[in-house]
Amino acid sequence: MDEGKTSRATTFSCERREPLLACDVRKDHFVACLKHLATNTTAEIHAWVVMRNHVHLLWTPRREHADAWLARLKRRFVESLP
Repeated sequence: MDEGKTSRATTFSCERREPLLACDVRKDHFVACLKHLATNTTAEIHAWVVMRNHVHLLWTPRREHADAWLARLKRRFVESLP
């Protein structure tokens, strides 16, 4: 871990707490988006849990502000849904 960067435990819900991630295909798609973004940016992902209507994420943001990175993750997932 880079010194000066703080690991975060983040939880976020689907819109209106809908069970949008109940389907294994969508869960797998979310994890693929998470891995892709982490690989192609400077965030370090330590652990995650994808539930039916929310996500728990243990991670360390790097250069990009944490809120901006999370917004990119969510946007990438939604825009790439089949």
